[in-house]
Amino acid sequence: MQVEDILLYTVIFITGLILFLIKTFRPQLKGYLGEKSIRDKLKDLPQGTYHVLNNVMIPSRNKTTQIDHIVISRFGIFVIETKNYKGVIYGQERDTIWTQYFNTNCKYQFLNPLHQNYGHVMALKALLDEEHIHSIVAFDGSVFGKKMPDNVMQVCEVKNYIRGFRQSVISPVRVKKIVSRIQDSNITDRTSRRNHVKSLKVRKQATARDGSYV
Repeated sequence: MQVEDILLYTVIFITGLILFLIKTFRPQLKGYLGEKSIRDKLKDLPQGTYHVLNNVMIPSRNKTTQIDHIVISRFGIFVIETKNYKGVIYGQERDTIWTQYFNTNCKYQFLNPLHQNYGHVMALKALLDEEHIHSIVAFDGSVFGKKMPDNVMQVCEVKNYIRGFRQSVISPVRVKKIVSRIQDSNITDRTSRRNHVKSLKVRKQATARDGSYV
């Protein structure tokens, strides 16, 4: 076999491997990029006043729930669900299903992220016994087809939305206790996190079979 043939086969193999890895890990990569985008924005919140916790997993009844970002301050606690979706997004607060349009012939339906984040909020309320918790859903890379609920926004709008809450409702001492409570409850071992991801996939597949989304 000539050197040129070896180089050609090598290039074909490497290209195929790269395409396979992109296809396999694309959802994780999209999620990572979306979460990184908002992490960078949340870093601009004044330190000491706002405490930012990322990628938190806490127990919830007989399972676990994973929260993209939590911001704790004396003005309230903000639970942020990020979506790195392209295209045009349509959906309302009470809709079970929202739709992502790429063009007139291509769309994807997904579960209402407000409902998803409601579960995160309720898990956090149970953990902290705290009422001043606000849900935020942040999209990165998409536009909205219609007016969305006030707590659904672009990633670039999250910081100002949080800073719009100016009434002190949690004492500084309580804020520190809340931060410690979440950090102590955060499940960090890899096995538990892998099991959480597997359980999510099973639930999504079950939902798809029931026809809740396509």
